[in-house]
Amino acid sequence: VAGDRAYIRGGTYRSKNKNATNAPLFNLENLNGTASAKIEIYAYPCENPVMDFSDVTPVDFAVGFQIKDSKYIHIKGLRITGLAQPGPVGEAASGFVADHVLNSTFEGIEVDHIGGYGFRFVNGSADILVLNCDAHHLDDRFTPGGRAWQGANGFNITGGDSSTRITFDGCRAWCVSDDGFDFYSVDAFVTIKNSWSFWNGFECKADGTRIGRGDGMGFKLGPANTPHATTVLRVLTHNLAFENKFMGFDQNSGIMIYRLFNNTSFKNGNFGFFFGTDETIKQEFKNNLSYRNPTPFWGQEITGANNSWNSSLNLQDSHFLSVDSTGVDGQRGANGSLPILNFLKPAPGSPIIDKGANVGLPYKGSSPEIGAYEY
Repeated sequence: VAGDRAYIRGGTYRSKNKNATNAPLFNLENLNGTASAKIEIYAYPCENPVMDFSDVTPVDFAVGFQIKDSKYIHIKGLRITGLAQPGPVGEAASGFVADHVLNSTFEGIEVDHIGGYGFRFVNGSADILVLNCDAHHLDDRFTPGGRAWQGANGFNITGGDSSTRITFDGCRAWCVSDDGFDFYSVDAFVTIKNSWSFWNGFECKADGTRIGRGDGMGFKLGPANTPHATTVLRVLTHNLAFENKFMGFDQNSGIMIYRLFNNTSFKNGNFGFFFGTDETIKQEFKNNLSYRNPTPFWGQEITGANNSWNSSLNLQDSHFLSVDSTGVDGQRGANGSLPILNFLKPAPGSPIIDKGANVGLPYKGSSPEIGAYEY
């Protein structure tokens, strides 16, 4: 009931449904907390509960963990892993699904080694915070109709769904065969901040090799389901997109206004930022950094004097403390924070220091930096 807290002890949990009908393997429904008394479902302190579905033989549209028709819920500290895609031909599975969930928080949840999607938000889920969550090693190699490898996304709202007002904070997506974050054909208002998306569009092997597979966008942000030429629907601040197969940040034909402040795109396969689908809609880009991408930026902005591609910076590797991404997939801090690394942080004397515009976000010094990190 509202105000209750349930703990899940550490250990490995498996499903009794070894043939995996289309019903979720683990399902929570009709849990209704209140704004002042949420229902909390937490990993027991200092313990790691793992829902391992590697011994399940799934059928189409298999789901590992689902929460449905619920509100004011806080779920924290679970790992969901091992759910295969039905083969040799079958639709993608899903690790974690929020189905018509309202006013809730999902924190410190890891979804990995799933034959399909990581996190999906469907049927009008709204006012959700996704905090310090990871989605990695996801692929849909058996999807039929010539769509193999192209339907596994880390964090996903797609297909005209009415879910909206979803915030992703401190999340990571990597080694996903299609895209890290995908918001294809939805009118959702989405906020993404302090998050990393990398090594997507690849099948990642155990020996560290990566084989190109799907689209490979770090953040695929569009299109909207219906045109919204004068409306801001996607807001991104202080994110990193790097070493993805194709693009870092992708408009993907979206007719809407995108607001991107203080993001960094590094060493993606082609475009750092691609927002040139409709040149009549000028986007809101400030303090963004594109470095070592074959094409830094494509498109227009409302104001663009403080992005790396329209500033005279002459960037070099020495302007960063490190350009080595080793450790980005490493263990999080005890409080769920991302690994503390020097990667892409400005070095002393870097030309990106104090070269940004004040956009209302916290900063140090006389002006903000260009890119995701302050010096």
